[in-house]
Amino acid sequence: MLSLYSNFYYIFLLTYNCHYVIIYNTAIEAVKPQDYQIPMLSLEEKIQYLENYLTMPTKNYADTFKEDIVMFLDDFTSKNELLFFLNKLNSYEEIENWADNLCSRIVLKFDYEAEHINDFIYDYINSAN
Repeated sequence: MLSLYSNFYYIFLLTYNCHYVIIYNTAIEAVKPQDYQIPMLSLEEKIQYLENYLTMPTKNYADTFKEDIVMFLDDFTSKNELLFFLNKLNSYEEIENWADNLCSRIVLKFDYEAEHINDFIYDYINSAN
């Protein structure tokens, strides 16, 4: 079982051959995956994280489409059925990847003359389900 000591300042979690290795302050302890469970995110936590991620300041051209995604999703609560795709995502990284992939797909494949941005986002969400 995992034991933690209050005098350790840094904790890193690495994966090596399906075992977790925890390194803190030069002390190393190997832990089997069943001994350490990464907590699952609730739907509400995922929704809140997605909203925060989409409303972050833009860094590049693709990020400018995050505003369109926010306007399309509109209601960031667990009552919004459009957000149920988040049940298939298990981490913050997967949520970020989903949003970044959608933005990239808009840049590469969206045709302003042939379709509406909301239809494009809706189709992307439904393809994930």
